[in-house]
Amino acid sequence: MRKAVSLFFVLALGLWTTTSARAEEPGSWLQRIASELRELHLGLLEDRREILQTRMQDVERELQAVQNRQQREQRSQAQELSEIEAQLSQPSLNKGDREDLEARRTELLANASFQNAQAALAQREAQARERLTFLQQRLQLLVQRAQELASGR
Repeated sequence: MRKAVSLFFVLALGLWTTTSARAEEPGSWLQRIASELRELHLGLLEDRREILQTRMQDVERELQAVQNRQQREQRSQAQELSEIEAQLSQPSLNKGDREDLEARRTELLANASFQNAQAALAQREAQARERLTFLQQRLQLLVQRAQELASGR
């Protein structure tokens, strides 16, 4: 922002010296200043748009990472349950091993830490989606403002 203000003053001084040397009308000088300000503002809006797009990409990557982790954990638990079920289906399994496997299956199905982890991941996913929606709305407003400024409104 400081660069933009400094640039404005340099441009204004340059325009002032060239217009005063030619003794132009004050109205045309003001129009030039307004035009330069509009261009400067458009440049700043473009910079903000790029920053917002980068932040959106970061949030999208975070969202994808959360979803991938959820899927990995669900697959891992499903695979372990499947392996336990396969072992339990063996008729040659002794009673002690069968009891241990049934206890492990029950533990997996009632696994509070897995459910808490899934809930935490779901919460992170919801927060990321919320941030992404917010950034998309800001970007839309920014683009709309840039279009209005470019058309001279």
